[in-house]
Amino acid sequence: MVGYDFNFHCPKSVSVAYEFTQDERILDAFKMSVNQTMQEIESEIKTRVRKNGADENRTTGNMVWAEFVHFIARPVNGVPDPHWRHSRQFPG
Repeated sequence: MVGYDFNFHCPKSVSVAYEFTQDERILDAFKMSVNQTMQEIESEIKTRVRKNGADENRTTGNMVWAEFVHFIARPVNGVPDPHWRHSRQFPG
């Protein structure tokens, strides 16, 4: 089984703006942009057809993924840094 890992990073200024304001619209916009991108990728997902001598790829438009939003980067000298990262993994 093949798997893929997509990571979406926003500019540092977006992470910092959210940390200061806690404005949920910022987070919502980030999540929405990632979701729209994943939907576009999903629309092009294909499967290999090799049954009964066939040798083709068929578009399924179906994908399963898990979503993880990280709000900080790994700490340096014990101090975390605000940096959003959106990670999506799915089996291929």
